[in-house]
Amino acid sequence: MAYYDLNNDSWSSVRVVQGQYSKKKKNVPQAAFSPDGTFYIVQKGDGLFAVNLQTAEATRVTKKVNVNGGDIVFDGPGTFIR
Repeated sequence: MAYYDLNNDSWSSVRVVQGQYSKKKKNVPQAAFSPDGTFYIVQKGDGLFAVNLQTAEATRVTKKVNVNGGDIVFDGPGTFIR
């Protein structure tokens, strides 16, 4: 997994995501950074996970997220929008 850092105009890679997320699925169809810099990933039916970019450890934040093929985003104050 990788993400593009606009501030540094460069790509950064993340190791294979580990933890609660990796037990079921390997693909990450939705991912987003919150305004505080936390990296989140989601898989339909599997929940929302916060990913530590240093260790690639995923921690479940919530079990149910209805994304239906859409993206996940955060507004300016940091409210999660799906």
